[in-house]
Amino acid sequence: MPEMLMVSSGPKLFPAFESALEKYDFQINRVKSGEEAEALTSRSSPDLVVIDGDLADMTGFECARMLIRVNAMVNCAVISGDSPDAFHEAGEGLGILMQLPPAPGAADAEELIACYTKIRKPLIS
Repeated sequence: MPEMLMVSSGPKLFPAFESALEKYDFQINRVKSGEEAEALTSRSSPDLVVIDGDLADMTGFECARMLIRVNAMVNCAVISGDSPDAFHEAGEGLGILMQLPPAPGAADAEELIACYTKIRKPLIS
């Protein structure tokens, strides 16, 4: 079963997004800080990490940078309202899989899975 790590200071902020992922049988783990995400990523190797842009202890980009140091192959998506150019500038060199909009929904989940599937094994047989 593929594992997804949701890093967000708020509890289950994206119900439509998470609901759309259910058909892919993800085991979704939730943590509230970059520090917790680092600890979990050190113990396991999540297939996807979705990071809220504003965590209590750091920014989404700082969290992605930290997780990539722990596991260079981690696939991160960052939630951000930045323009595409500003997002690219802030995330340059981090290998971020994609930008998700604030309050991502079902269509964003489908786009994330499509993007992930292009670089990894398909999740649907």
